[in-house]
Amino acid sequence: MTSIVASIHLDTRELDRITKELRPRAQKILKAGATAVEAKAKAVIQAKHIWDTGALHASITARQVAEWTWWVEDANLDYGIFQELGTYKMHARPFMTPAVEWARPHFDESWKELFE
Repeated sequence: MTSIVASIHLDTRELDRITKELRPRAQKILKAGATAVEAKAKAVIQAKHIWDTGALHASITARQVAEWTWWVEDANLDYGIFQELGTYKMHARPFMTPAVEWARPHFDESWKELFE
């Protein structure tokens, strides 16, 4: 026996309303997470005395690069990665990884609260 459904109407008004309400709150969570990582990375740089001219500290920025994407980076510097990961001549002095790990629990909790 074969059954064919000619058409199905799906009313998404309620889902659309919920999505519309969640979107700005989700954007705030992303921005807050990125700016928290930026602030913590700068604090780690100071605490670990990864400081010569202050250029690395000053270059750490959080910026939105797409609707759902934020980058926290050491803009316009070519040596931040060497501080973070080390080289064969220098041990690693990570600042970004500890900042991300520090911010992760709050970030995760914010997403959990959004969807409860």
